[in-house]
Amino acid sequence: MTRKSHSHSNESGKANFPNPNQKEEQISGRGSIAVKENGVGVLLAASGSVAAVKVPEMVQMLVKRGHRVDLVLTDSAAHFLNVAYHGAQGLDQLRELESYKSQSGHQMLKIWRDADEW
Repeated sequence: MTRKSHSHSNESGKANFPNPNQKEEQISGRGSIAVKENGVGVLLAASGSVAAVKVPEMVQMLVKRGHRVDLVLTDSAAHFLNVAYHGAQGLDQLRELESYKSQSGHQMLKIWRDADEW
């Protein structure tokens, strides 16, 4: 699969990427919400590691900031996301984020599954 990379910059010419040190509010509630889309697409892949439990948090941060996310999960990563972490199951959190749409109607998160472990 070939994917074009998109880089958007602000007036100073610097790329607009998320600041990992900035605290984000939690997105809560069920159903569809309108997110302001900034046009940056992110491909995130997770394999079978216990670190996969952090994927919903990363995806939530990206979606809240208006990034469209394509998430590729191996079967092993999905196994870790079926375990409750901090009181919530990761796959449930991701399914909720899948319902979020941009103000223009684009789906903000698409989840892809890969049976192979890489």
